[in-house]
Amino acid sequence: KDITLGKQVEKEIAEARDDWQRTFDAISDIVTVQDLEHRLLRINRATAQILNISEDEAVGQYCYELLRGVSEPCPDCPIPDIHNPCMDYCGEIHNQKLNRVLLSTVSPLADKDGIVRGVVHFAKDITVQKKLEEQVRQSQKMEAIGTLAGGIAHDFNNILTGIIGYTEMTETVIPVDHPGQEYLKQVLKGTTRAT
Repeated sequence: KDITLGKQVEKEIAEARDDWQRTFDAISDIVTVQDLEHRLLRINRATAQILNISEDEAVGQYCYELLRGVSEPCPDCPIPDIHNPCMDYCGEIHNQKLNRVLLSTVSPLADKDGIVRGVVHFAKDITVQKKLEEQVRQSQKMEAIGTLAGGIAHDFNNILTGIIGYTEMTETVIPVDHPGQEYLKQVLKGTTRAT
């Protein structure tokens, strides 16, 4: 019996599986495949490196135990609500165990009948980006405070200009030997300091 065709199909399947694995492992973010009970079915190479664990050690563990070091699912975990095979769920996670901020996306895995049987979980490290955003926000706050302070100083200076101007005009109309001249000098001295 000629089994050449069968061997060729087996070879193509093996090559396709290898191509898929290389693609899966080429992703530099955390990628896991999980069942609906949060058990890991597969992890990519980046996940294994980040968590310092082998794929064999990870398979079968609960994602919340491995990724966060807790004993129950995260309170905002979208997996229990995944029923629509066309809807992704996305959110930020502050992972205390890894000391990172992750942008987490969960995409449902549906079978040929459209029934969701598991999920693919992607987690991108956005810690540096979040720090930069915070620095930009802080810089914008400081700029706003500077603008406010500059505006207040300008307004205050306008008020002082009026006081100085009227004080100087009053000096010219009051006799030089009048006791009020000393008061006017003190007003000018104080407004000059304030300016």
